[in-house]
Amino acid sequence: MVYLNNPQNTAQKHFLVEIRIPVDPNAIQQAGTLGPMTDIKTVKATEYAVMKKQPGLTDYEAFYRALYERIAKEGYRRTDNAVEVFTGTRMGGDYSQMKSEVMVPVAKTAPARN
Repeated sequence: MVYLNNPQNTAQKHFLVEIRIPVDPNAIQQAGTLGPMTDIKTVKATEYAVMKKQPGLTDYEAFYRALYERIAKEGYRRTDNAVEVFTGTRMGGDYSQMKSEVMVPVAKTAPARN
């Protein structure tokens, strides 16, 4: 399920946020009843390729190249943009020193047709 800010009721200075978390199956019964700023919707299950970015990494081009090459080598393709999730407890400071995981939604590639 996804909790979704309603863009018609959110000021331009605010970010729209989707929080994708598992919820009780009964929660979907509340879809459309939670007010103008929040709602619940069902999202399709997605597979992700995940690669950890360790502190001190500065060659982002090589990092992403390695990640996408590995995805292709394993017989998958990217289905959406990458998402970076920070795993450390410190969010401030130098980005290159923060731990994170880069996640890419993927799908198995179809076999080639003759």
